[in-house]
Amino acid sequence: MTLAPSTGNPGDTLTWGTDSFLSSTITPTLFLSHTLADNVVEITNPINLNNVTRTVNVLDNTSSIYDYAKLSGVLSSTTPASGALTKTGAGLLELSATNTYRGATTVSEGTLKVTGSIAASSGVSVASGATLSGSGIVPIISGAGLVSPGASPGILTAEQVDPSTGLDFAFEFKALGSPDYDYVEPASSINDVLRITDPNTPFTQALSSINGNDAYIYFNMDVLYNGAYKGAWYTDKGSGFDGSITGATYHYYVYGDGTGPTTFNNVKYWALTAYYPGALVSVSTVAETANFGLGDVHGYVTQFSVTGAVPVGGGGVIPEPAALGLVGIMLLALRGRRRNG
Repeated sequence: MTLAPSTGNPGDTLTWGTDSFLSSTITPTLFLSHTLADNVVEITNPINLNNVTRTVNVLDNTSSIYDYAKLSGVLSSTTPASGALTKTGAGLLELSATNTYRGATTVSEGTLKVTGSIAASSGVSVASGATLSGSGIVPIISGAGLVSPGASPGILTAEQVDPSTGLDFAFEFKALGSPDYDYVEPASSINDVLRITDPNTPFTQALSSINGNDAYIYFNMDVLYNGAYKGAWYTDKGSGFDGSITGATYHYYVYGDGTGPTTFNNVKYWALTAYYPGALVSVSTVAETANFGLGDVHGYVTQFSVTGAVPVGGGGVIPEPAALGLVGIMLLALRGRRRNG
């Protein structure tokens, strides 16, 4: 459902708190979607936040994957360095315009999906249990929530990352090798990428288990081949950043037969070592020239090197997880018989 509230002419800018748009002596909350909704609710008008922190609450229908809210008009503010946005509610809010408000952006609950830009904002903070996603442009990211670029998959661009209060990250990989860095289609990158543009200090400090930084890597493929998978963090800084990321706690998953117990983006995954007991993954950064739409960037990208899975070009049937366990039991029994013989 698309809404275009009008102050006289369709498409006029709505000024929050005036023109009969959420006008109240008490700072009102804009409620969008419903716990029974099964479609998109979209407001197309530009909205002036009117120099105040505004709250958008998006409810969620847990039985539907199609319900979310979208603000496609520009969010602005009349006074420099003012006007802020807080996202509440368990649902998903998408911001698709190039927004110009300069105050803070806070994701308190649910998911904020940025497919446009909130780069003018002073920063985006993601609370524990909340998620920042999308294929747009954001300012410095901080908080204790989850940063999950794209929408299966995609490129999210940020100015900096501040992981000091426990930010977590989730990346989806669909192929060996490098992502497609074509920023004309940032939602079609093959492998997820969080591009960080600060040329000097992409991470304000290193990811670490002490800070509680976890990285979830999802290999969305039925057969996982040995080799190098590039994606996740990409920095415009022209040198490696291994020391900034290797201290995180990594969790690896694979799609396999698609019946695993862990769900990410509505897809079921197996823990990597449950599906491939001998698989190992090492993390490093390598030089990578990428074009995000404005010419070549000579930066560095994260590389996940997989061994112990399936050789490239290798055939054969991949055993089911239960079968892998059975094989292990049989081998142990055989070894026991040989020792007793």
